[in-house]
Parts: sequence; C-alpha cells; structure tokens
Amino acid sequence: MGIRKDGQEIGVLSMVKLFSRCASLVLLSILMVPISSHANEWFLMSRHGSCSNINSLERKIGDMTDVETPDDFIELIIQKGHDVKVYEPADLHGNAVNVEVPAKELFIMFVTKELCKDFTQR
Repeated sequence: MGIRKDGQEIGVLSMVKLFSRCASLVLLSILMVPISSHANEWFLMSRHGSCSNINSLERKIGDMTDVETPDDFIELIIQKGHDVKVYEPADLHGNAVNVEVPAKELFIMFVTKELCKDFTQR
C-alpha cells in the first residue's frame, strides 16, 4: 500500500486503477504518434541537395496517383512486379530512404523537407 500527500493510505484497488489509467494514457499516446514515413512530407533529392516532387518519377514509372511516401512508392513498384532494394541511413533518423529499382535503372533518395536545400521543378 502507498500513502498520499495528505497522509491517508491508498488501497491496492486504488493503485490498480491508477496504474490502469497511466497504462491507458501511455498506449493512447503511442497510438497517436504517426508511423514511419507517413509522418512527413517526402521529396526526391538530387546529388546536389535540391529536391523535387515525387510525381516527377511518372515519366519512368507511369501512373503514380496516391504515391506520397517512400512506402507508397515501394508498394507500387512491387505491385508492378519489380524487385526493390531499400536502405534507410541510420544517421538521418528516419528522414531519408534510399530505394533502388534495378529493372528501371532507378537509384532514388527520398527525403523529408528538412533535408532539402532548395526545390526544383521537373
């Protein structure tokens, strides 16, 4: 049993309720955090650090409706029957994803807006 600030004992049942509420709040806060690449706005980065919109890949890939994240792009490429190699640089803390599609001769770096120096139109 525990003791409250006012000196009264807290019963076991009260402590269980308190623990249950704390656990619920922790679980709720975890569920509210965006998952993986859907948390940010994503772009393609060139070798020189400038960025462009993901849809600029349409000329090589075809229809890219609803492709907004690296995960969306990877799913689309797999649906089209192509092999994909994915690498997330650990030092960029989830803000970059390298994707290679050998059949299309694509070597792409997806980055979040924070990593872009400037933006280009393609």
